[in-house]
Amino acid sequence: MRDALRRAVTKLEARPRGKIVTSVVSSARASWFRREPVWVRRLADGAWVHRFRGGVIVASERGTASPRDWEASTRDYFYVAYQPNHGDTIVDVGAGIGTEMLAFSRAVGANGRVVCLEAHPGTFDLLRKNAQLNRLANVDLVLAAATDEPGDVRIGGDDATESNSLLTSELDPEAYTVPGVRLDDIVTSHAIEHIDFLKMNIEGAERLAIKGMDQTIARTDRVCICCHDFLADRGGPETMRTRKLVTSYLQERGFSVLDNDPAWLDYQRDHVHAIGPAVSTTSPHRSETPHRPPA
Repeated sequence: MRDALRRAVTKLEARPRGKIVTSVVSSARASWFRREPVWVRRLADGAWVHRFRGGVIVASERGTASPRDWEASTRDYFYVAYQPNHGDTIVDVGAGIGTEMLAFSRAVGANGRVVCLEAHPGTFDLLRKNAQLNRLANVDLVLAAATDEPGDVRIGGDDATESNSLLTSELDPEAYTVPGVRLDDIVTSHAIEHIDFLKMNIEGAERLAIKGMDQTIARTDRVCICCHDFLADRGGPETMRTRKLVTSYLQERGFSVLDNDPAWLDYQRDHVHAIGPAVSTTSPHRSETPHRPPA
C-alpha cells in the first residue's frame, strides 16, 4: 500500500502543477489530523518538509509529530536525571533525524552548545536539514559512528528507519561504509572541556562506544544511555543486551545509576540514567508521567 501511494504521488508530481496539488492536499490532511496548521511539501530528494508554528520537521515520510511533541518526548524519555539549562553543553550520540536535537538546542540557548553524532548518511542528511531549516546556530553535526577504535565501519542501509545498527550490518548487502570515531577523539577535536548531559541511542553499539569514551565520561555530569535489552527479550540478537554492561561501566567510574519506574514501557526501562560523582544526587529532576507517543 505504501509503495503504491508513493508511485501515485510521484505520478501526480510529474504533471504540471502536480507538486502544488500534492502540497495542498498533504497540508490539508496533516492540518486536519494534527488539529493545527501544517504546511507540507516534498523536496526533490524525496524528503518531506512539515512547517508547524513551532518549527520545521523534515522526515522521510509524510506525517510526523510536531516540534511540541518532540520536545515532550525528549523531556519525558531523557530528562529523568537532569533538566538542561541555558549555557549547557550536550553531546547527542545517535542523534537520528534530530528528534531530541530541537529540544536540546532550545534548552541550552544561544550560549549553550549541542554536538550531534549520527552515523547513517541518509538519516544524517535529514538531521542536517532539520538543523538548517530551524536555524540552530548552537548545534554542531558530525557524520560518524561512535566506536572503540577509529576506522571505517559499516551501518545498515535502510534509509527509511532510524534503527540501523553497526551490529547487524554484516547481514545487509546495502550497508553504508562510514567513519568510526572514538568519543574521546570527538571531545578533543571539538574542544569540549565539560559535558553537562550526554545522551546515547545507537542500537546496541553502545557496547563499542563505551570502550572509547573514558576521557569523555570523566568530563560528563549526567547521562542517558538507551540500551536495547528489550529487543533481545523479543527474540532479537543477544548482542543487544547491554544494560548490565553499561551500568557496570558507569558505576565503576563513580556514577550513581537511578532506578527506573517498573511501570514504564520496556524500552523506557532499558534507559540507563546516571549522575556523575561531581554532581549532588539529592534532588534529580524526574518526570512524573512518562510520555507515551501517539499511536
